Amino acid sequence: MNHVRCALAILLFVLTACSTQPAATQPRPTQPVAAQPAAQAPPGPTTVAPADSQRTNAPASGPVIPSGERELVAAIRGGSIEETFVKSVFPGFEKKYNVKVIHTVDTSVAALAKIQAQRNNPQTDVIINTDQSHPQAKTAGLIEKLDPAKVSNLKNLTSIALDPDGVGAVFGINTFAIEYNTQIYGEKGIAPPTSWNDLFDPKVRGHMAINGIDNVYGMMALVAIARANGADERNVEPAFAKLKALGKDLVIAKAPANLDEFLQQKEVWVTSNGQSRFFPLKEKGFSVAWVDPKEGPLLQLTYFDVIKGAPHPNLAHAFMEYVLSEEIQLILAEQQGWGPTNKNVKLPSTLAQKVPSIDIAEKSYRPDWTYINSVVDRWIDRANRELGK
Repeated sequence: MNHVRCALAILLFVLTACSTQPAATQPRPTQPVAAQPAAQAPPGPTTVAPADSQRTNAPASGPVIPSGERELVAAIRGGSIEETFVKSVFPGFEKKYNVKVIHTVDTSVAALAKIQAQRNNPQTDVIINTDQSHPQAKTAGLIEKLDPAKVSNLKNLTSIALDPDGVGAVFGINTFAIEYNTQIYGEKGIAPPTSWNDLFDPKVRGHMAINGIDNVYGMMALVAIARANGADERNVEPAFAKLKALGKDLVIAKAPANLDEFLQQKEVWVTSNGQSRFFPLKEKGFSVAWVDPKEGPLLQLTYFDVIKGAPHPNLAHAFMEYVLSEEIQLILAEQQGWGPTNKNVKLPSTLAQKVPSIDIAEKSYRPDWTYINSVVDRWIDRANRELGK
C-alpha cells in the first residue's frame, strides 16, 4: 500500500510540474500584402538589458532605431515594381534592422487619397510618388521634410533628384515612350512605330492601349499625343479627339500592372509606357521593344516620401537612406530599369546603355505638373464621359 501511495505522489508531482510550463509562443499572422519578414528571435528571459541596447534596435551600421519601431509600412505600386521590392529590396532592409516591412499596392492617385483620408491618424510610413503626385502631397502637407542627418545619401544625389524644400527625394529616373510587341509587328508586317501618332495606325486598332487618365501614365499619354499634334498639356484637345475617334476599339488599362498583363498576353500590341515597366518584361524574354518617338520621350521622376506624422519616423528615414544607397540603386537599375540618382553608382556598360541617364533626363520633355494637377479632375471627368472608360 505504501508503494502505491508513493507512486501516486510521484505521479502527482510530475503532472503538477508539467502544467506550469509556459505555452508555446504563437507566430504572428502574416500580413497578406507584406513582404516575407526576416526571422526574429523569440522573447528572452525577463532580465534587465544593458543600457545601450535596452531602448534601441541597432544594426551593424546605419541609424539607430528605437525598439518600438519594428514595422515599416510602405505604399508602393503593383506588377513588376512590387515584385522587385518584395524580392530584392525589402528583405535586405528587414534583415539589416531586424524589422518587418508591410506594403500596400495602389496607383499614385488611389494611394494619395488613402494618405489624405488618414492624415489625422497616419497608417503609412513611406510612399512612392511620381512628379505628379509628389507636389500634390507636398501642397496638401501630407509628406515630411527629410532630416539630412538621418539620410546622409542626400548629399550623393544629382541635383535633379533633390526637392527644393528638402521634402522626399527622387530615387529613380524614368522616361515615358512607346512599347510594342516585335513578334506581332513582324508577323503582321506592321512598320515599327516612330511617332506618337503611330499609336493610331489602323493596323493596330483594337490592340493599342493607354493607362486610365486617373493614372500618371494616362495623363502623360494625353500630353505626349497632344505634343505630337501641335499642342501640350495646356491644350489636350487633339489628344482627346484622337482617342475618342477609336470608340470601343480603345483599350484602357485600370492600372499599370494590368497593362503589363495585357502585353504579356498579347492582347495589346503597342502602348505608351514608362521605361521602368518595359524593362522587366524585356529582361524576362518577352518580345517587346522600346522606341523614343521622333517628337521625344517624356521625363518621369519617381520619389519616395516620408508621410507626415508617420507611425515609425526613424525607420522611415532609415529606409530613405537605404533606398538611396549605391547597393539598392544598382538593384533597381538592374531589375526595374530606373536610372540611378546616386552619383556614386557605377553601372556596368551594358546596363548603362539600357537605363535612362541624367543626360537623357535633361533632354526629355518634363510636363508642367503644377498646371496638370490644377486641371486633372476635369480631364478625368471628360475621359469618363467621352472615352466611356
